[in-house]
Amino acid sequence: MRGAMELEPELLLQEARENVEAAQSYRRELGHRLEGLREARRQIKESASQTRDVLKQHFNDLKGTLGKLLDERLVTLLQEVDTIEQETIKPLDDCQKLIEHGVNTAEDLVREGEIAMLGGVGEENEKLWSFTKKASHIQLDRVETVGQPDRRDSIGVCAEKQDGYDSLQRDQAVCISTNGAVFVNGKEMTNQLPAVTSGSTVTFDIEAVTLGTCNNNEGGHFKLRVTISSNNREVVFDWLLDQSCGSLYFGCSFFYPGWKVLVF
Repeated sequence: MRGAMELEPELLLQEARENVEAAQSYRRELGHRLEGLREARRQIKESASQTRDVLKQHFNDLKGTLGKLLDERLVTLLQEVDTIEQETIKPLDDCQKLIEHGVNTAEDLVREGEIAMLGGVGEENEKLWSFTKKASHIQLDRVETVGQPDRRDSIGVCAEKQDGYDSLQRDQAVCISTNGAVFVNGKEMTNQLPAVTSGSTVTFDIEAVTLGTCNNNEGGHFKLRVTISSNNREVVFDWLLDQSCGSLYFGCSFFYPGWKVLVF
């Protein structure tokens, strides 16, 4: 009994030693694991830091490249805006020049008319006649179109104001169609002018050449000398009317939208 009791403490001591060794081994293992976690944490932080630096550098490079591209694109767009501005303003400048020319012409006519009227009739008949011829001139300018042409499209002058016609290619009217054909009282002339296109200038000069009754063989009682000019070419003809007219009417007829006509 005594021997068994003495042996038991030795077993307990041995067991205690083994438990201590196991605990020490477990502590070492946990220590290694903690070291591994610390190393993993360090590597993650280092990798994250490197990644941040790479991203910052990459986006700085991108900002430089994109900034250069954007600057170049901005310069191109500004140049396009400048070009559009110039192209848009040019017709206005041309229109202003034409209007200013018309104003100067009107002022000259006013002065000439006032001088002619001061002389009254008699010796000043020639001045009155000259002034009357100049004042009867009609000018069209700057025909602009983005629409589809039609053979009935026309711009011209008529002796009477009538509605219901679909074209100026009719009686009591002279006109030029957009293909350059000239019509007098609805009949097409042999002579033809260049086609009327965007930016074309068409001028109508009209003066009375016969007052009173004409020869009946000519088929009219009132004769007007008409000159139509377009693109550095012109046609001249006599326009016979059934009776004298106190005024003429400008007219234009287009069958598709998009035409723009400045008249003065």
